[in-house]
Amino acid sequence: MRLLPVFRAVAATLVGGVILLAGIEATLRLAGWEARVPGARDPYLNVTPFFRPAVRRDGVRVLRHLEGPVEFLADKPANGFRVFVLGESSVAGFPYAVQHAFPAFLQARLAAALPAHRVEVVNCGVTGIASWHVLRIAREIARYAPDVVVVYAGHNDWVLREPSGASAILGALARLRFYQLAVRAGAQLRRARHGPLDVDAANDPEQPLAIMDRLRGRDLLSDADRVRITARFADRLAETLAVARAAGALPVASTLAQNLRDWEPGASRHRPDLPARDRPRWERRLVAGDRFRAVGDCPRALALYASAGRIDERPAILHFARARCLEHRGAWDRARDEYQRASDLDELPLGAPSALNPVIRDRAAAAQAAFVDVAGALAAESPHGLVGDELFYDYLHFNLRGNERVATILGGWLRALGRPTPAGTWQGDSYRDPDPEAIRAADPELRAREHLMRFGLLLMLDRAEEARHDREEVLRLAPAWRPFVERIARDWPGPPRRVVF
Repeated sequence: MRLLPVFRAVAATLVGGVILLAGIEATLRLAGWEARVPGARDPYLNVTPFFRPAVRRDGVRVLRHLEGPVEFLADKPANGFRVFVLGESSVAGFPYAVQHAFPAFLQARLAAALPAHRVEVVNCGVTGIASWHVLRIAREIARYAPDVVVVYAGHNDWVLREPSGASAILGALARLRFYQLAVRAGAQLRRARHGPLDVDAANDPEQPLAIMDRLRGRDLLSDADRVRITARFADRLAETLAVARAAGALPVASTLAQNLRDWEPGASRHRPDLPARDRPRWERRLVAGDRFRAVGDCPRALALYASAGRIDERPAILHFARARCLEHRGAWDRARDEYQRASDLDELPLGAPSALNPVIRDRAAAAQAAFVDVAGALAAESPHGLVGDELFYDYLHFNLRGNERVATILGGWLRALGRPTPAGTWQGDSYRDPDPEAIRAADPELRAREHLMRFGLLLMLDRAEEARHDREEVLRLAPAWRPFVERIARDWPGPPRRVVF
């Protein structure tokens, strides 16, 4: 009986705690507050619901994305033509706002070409997600009467770690607003303590991205890992396309493009059976070849690279260096092959390997979905087929010109297919593509954003000489950002420099 008062006190405390949490939850929901939160190696435990009901100032009911300006009509009109674009940061338009991403350019193009239709191109891109998130978003948008669902995804599957076993439990918790508030509050405390760039958090093996570990030669992908990731992506893509088709939409799978010419691999690795005594010999030949290449003596450089290759052909950086010389000599086909080989052997990797694009084509065919070769189209219109900085501002994120070109490719494909009306009824011949330089002139911060993102990435990759130029450009274009830029330079030490692991 003596324990009864204790039990009552504990029960009262628990009931009080539950009532308090329920009150917080109800208050947050009534206020319309919600946030995306990470956990268990998943950057977005609650990536869905992606859209919430809202009412515009003019009284029109819409469905609006939680963390951005993306919205579409809650009631699709009879003449509506609705295109959803699913994917990662390349779809979201990183580092720009969504109005400069390729879905926005596609919206403008289609609206001009189809004046009799109420065109809605809905950007469902999220920075840092992978194919399993894309599938969850697809299941939601299937309820919104899509006409076309475009999937441009697959790069992040190679750098996101597998979510841990706790993700299912945390995923349920992540739907509670008080849990979201607690996670956000913790993040703000860390930000106040460590600044906007938390090096310790970036090196945490439980954080979703494996980039920092791989730059240090840890957690590298084995051949079996690459097979597994490819199969996992193929399954998720097939499910996503099937969900779109079941919703009555035309599913569209696009190949993935990236900057092969102007971004060297993030990390390289020797073949496992290379004797330790041969590694210094290999590196001396690479370094000597680089010196000759720097002064334009590509014949000698190529001879030294060939000598290094006889010791070990595996390191990605060797293929990139060879591609540079081959391009200098006008051997365009061989240069393209070497640039692609360098990307495929990247141990980070900075983008999806080339083997993923045939998988996308095959899954599209199996799902009776449309297939658009965006990567091939961009290569076809690039000088000598070498895709580089003309279309990207870093290793895979499109610059304004790249976003405009992808929109043009997708719009042309829809026209050829006669969607939503026969191709002959399109009225887009007078449409003029936006001028990227005019867009930048109207908003100089866009150029500063490009250089800021490049600056941080180059520091992370220990390419300080290249980063210096971007730092100077950021400070010239956006002097008010100096404290942030200096904090990045101070707090981001980069990995210990090694030519190859």
